[in-house]
Amino acid sequence: METDILIVGNGLAAWGVLNRFAEIKSDLKITQISQEKVLPSCALKSTATVSLNGIQKNISPLGDLLYDSFFTTTSLIEKWGTDTIEKAEHLHLGNSDKIKQRFHTLENIEKSYLKSSHLGARGDVYLFNPSMFFDWFNHHIKNQIHNLSEVQDLVTDFKVDGNNVFVQTLSGRRFLAKKLILTTGAWGRGRTGGKLVCGHYLSWYNCDFEESFLISLNQHNLIYNKSTKLLMLGGTSNSDEVSLVDVEKLKSMYQCFVEIFHSELPAFENAKLSYGVRQKGKKRMPYWGKFQESDNIYTIHSLYKNGYTLGWELGKRTVDQIKL
Repeated sequence: METDILIVGNGLAAWGVLNRFAEIKSDLKITQISQEKVLPSCALKSTATVSLNGIQKNISPLGDLLYDSFFTTTSLIEKWGTDTIEKAEHLHLGNSDKIKQRFHTLENIEKSYLKSSHLGARGDVYLFNPSMFFDWFNHHIKNQIHNLSEVQDLVTDFKVDGNNVFVQTLSGRRFLAKKLILTTGAWGRGRTGGKLVCGHYLSWYNCDFEESFLISLNQHNLIYNKSTKLLMLGGTSNSDEVSLVDVEKLKSMYQCFVEIFHSELPAFENAKLSYGVRQKGKKRMPYWGKFQESDNIYTIHSLYKNGYTLGWELGKRTVDQIKL
């Protein structure tokens, strides 16, 4: 089978690529190969928040990228107008010295669900409902790409063949693509580098607080989406590439919020445990662009904890590099 663009993967990096092709109204023949049952992305196993977190320009390369990506993402959210994303308040509590260093100011924060007032900082956060957004994205964005084909399969090998890339799949399919874009996340690290990291978080359903929020308390996050009545606590990261659950760390995080909440939190034992496998790059930097200097192969990987922010910006940058 011949195609102009072959995208491997169906996580946040792939969504960013597909969104850009939809934006530019491409007439290219595009094929997407993925197999979520065998190699699932972490896109649907995420607390899925987008926040600026006090990041400023001209501090670090990663900070500059996250800053630009935040505003790219919020512009898209405004353009999309989907109710699968909710805007809420992001409260930064805890060590006031560190908060002031990051935000350059402190304010008194009072909420009915908190036991007392706190010195901290406020910001905006966008809360994605991953599964609902995924369905919306498939219907409203992917459908704008008229020459898009989707294949459920596993890529087993690829190599440059003249001006094209030859791709082999587990089921025996063969593709000849003008350009190959690898958005395989942690599952592609053998070829693209990066470190595999497994993270865990907790969820409680049918919770009832007066408003949506994200509370960051000394780097721990408690997230509540009022539209879905979903409360999440997360998360942990296992740097040894093992998916064992650090229950004690999760309990410690939970107890930190119990101590500041006036409203009663649901019991720790009633939480649902979720986890996802992510790819972490050197100094937490993602990679995008040409793969091993090839003019035929591109990759986006190592989005780590910022996939819902970085995916859209890096998808745009990568697609804009490609010349056919």
